[in-house]
Amino acid sequence: MVLKSKSNIYNNNLLKSFDENGYVILDVIDKKKLNEVKKDLHVMILDSLKSNASEFVSKNKKKLKNKNFILNDGLIYLEKKNHKFLSKIYDVIAKTTSFLNLICDERIVKLINYLLRRKKNSNLYINSNSIRMDMPNDKEFYYGWHRDNNTNIKNSNFLQLWMPIISNITKDIGGLRILEKSHKLNLKTSETENEQKIQQEKLPMRTNYDAIVYGKENFKEKHISLTLGKCIVFKNSLMHKGGLNRSKKVRYAANCFYHDTYLLDNKFVNLDFKDKKIKVKKTSV
Repeated sequence: MVLKSKSNIYNNNLLKSFDENGYVILDVIDKKKLNEVKKDLHVMILDSLKSNASEFVSKNKKKLKNKNFILNDGLIYLEKKNHKFLSKIYDVIAKTTSFLNLICDERIVKLINYLLRRKKNSNLYINSNSIRMDMPNDKEFYYGWHRDNNTNIKNSNFLQLWMPIISNITKDIGGLRILEKSHKLNLKTSETENEQKIQQEKLPMRTNYDAIVYGKENFKEKHISLTLGKCIVFKNSLMHKGGLNRSKKVRYAANCFYHDTYLLDNKFVNLDFKDKKIKVKKTSV
């Protein structure tokens, strides 16, 4: 179900579809706020290029004001030179005012609360908010099949949002792959046992890209593509993974988890990668 922001989306059909399929696609994202994030990313990447890749800046002086050139060619150059340059941008942008303003937009908050059966202005706790920056034809830092109720705050009631940030996300650039209705059975993967052990230790978890889903053949796999302004909101037990970026551009996709704050203080644990000094093998990202 795709819902437009101007339509009356708050009805039983929305809830029924969401409960049945485990997800819903929403046309509610503020494009002006998306553009603010784009502008800030352009500035951050350009600053990094000037500090760490002056040769690229000198060679492309006439293209520096072209946001799309810097967001794609510029970031790809930084990644090839040293992955830490991309990592620093990734860490910072997730906690900037423009990005937080986007993911805390009142229309998003209202919808999340409605899907959680809460009052529209109820407070929400967010974590795992980030903007993925996936290089073309490179699965080294991708997540494999997983469900996040296995790896986030145990017993928390939360929903997940995923959306394009810079340009439309087509199947070619790598959409979101889901197993429709899989949220009903809490499917296991070849990584589940390891995920549960790490969750007990209250540490972050990243699933191997080649993880196998047991019983996958019993569910319909969908590869979700989204245009700018649309997002997918899904249940925390829905099995999903990112589609590989087979284009020549960087895939920018934002995600955020929205938690019901009711008694969350009894369950809370900080699972923010950016706040922990944890070494993670690249092959498991």
